[in-house]
Amino acid sequence: MNRSFAKSLVAAALCLTSPGVLAQETPIPKHLQLARDFVANTKQENNENSNTQVMVRMPGEKGATDYIVHTDCTGFVESMLRRTKSGVLEQMQSKKFTTRHSIYDYHPSIEKGEAFDRITKVTDLKPGDVVAWLYVNKKGHTAAGHILFVDEVPVKVKSRLPYAWNSTQYEVRIIDTSQEAKSRDDTRYVSDAGLRDENEARGKENGTIASPNFKGVGRGTIRFYADDTSGEIKGLAYNIDNAKFHAQGTDWNIVMGRPKLIAN
Repeated sequence: MNRSFAKSLVAAALCLTSPGVLAQETPIPKHLQLARDFVANTKQENNENSNTQVMVRMPGEKGATDYIVHTDCTGFVESMLRRTKSGVLEQMQSKKFTTRHSIYDYHPSIEKGEAFDRITKVTDLKPGDVVAWLYVNKKGHTAAGHILFVDEVPVKVKSRLPYAWNSTQYEVRIIDTSQEAKSRDDTRYVSDAGLRDENEARGKENGTIASPNFKGVGRGTIRFYADDTSGEIKGLAYNIDNAKFHAQGTDWNIVMGRPKLIAN
C-alpha cells in the first residue's frame, strides 16, 4: 500500500473518531438537555407525579426559588417541548384537554407521523426521541398509558429474565415523570428499607400507587426487546428484579418517534 495513502486513511479514521466530530454528529436536542437539568436540580420535596394542580417551574418563574415538578408524564414532556420552542406541539392535530395534550394525543401523533417521525427499530433510537404506549388492558393501571424521553442510545445486553422468543435485549436510559422507578440505577430508587416502607405507606394513605420508591421526574433504565429478524420493537420490561415482559400489541401498544423540531 502506498505510504501516503495509508497515512491519509489513518488521519481520516482519527478525525472520524475524535470527540469533537462525534459531538457534532449527535447533538443533544434542547428539550432533552432541559429535561436533564430538571432531573439534576429538582429536590425530592419539590418532585411529585400528579395530574392535578399541574406545575413545572424553574427558579425565578412565578416566585419559584427552586426547580419544581408537579405533573404527570405527558405534562412533563409537554413542558420540555414548549419551553424550548420546539414547534412540535403546534404540529399535533388533536388536543384532549383545554390546557394541554394527553397520551391520547401523543400516541396517535407518533403513530401517524404527525409531529414525530415514526421509528420502528429499537437500534434507531437516539437521545431526545420519545416512546409512548397505551395499555391494552387498563385494569390495574391508574393511567391510560405512558410517555418518556430516550436519554441515551440503546446498548445491547446479554438476554436474561424475562425472556421473549426470537428477540435481542437492549438497555435504554430514559427520563420520565412516573409513579415508579424503572430500575435499581433509577434516580428515584430507594435502597433504605425503612424509607421504602414509609414511602409505600404514604402511597396507600394518599390513594396512589403504593411504591416504595420516590415519584416524580427521574432517570432510569428500561429493557427494550427487538425482533431478531426485523429489529422492530417486540416489547418492554423494567430493569428490576421479577420484572414482567410487556408484549407489543398484546399488553402494551408501543410507538416510538423523533420530534419534528423546528429550528429556532
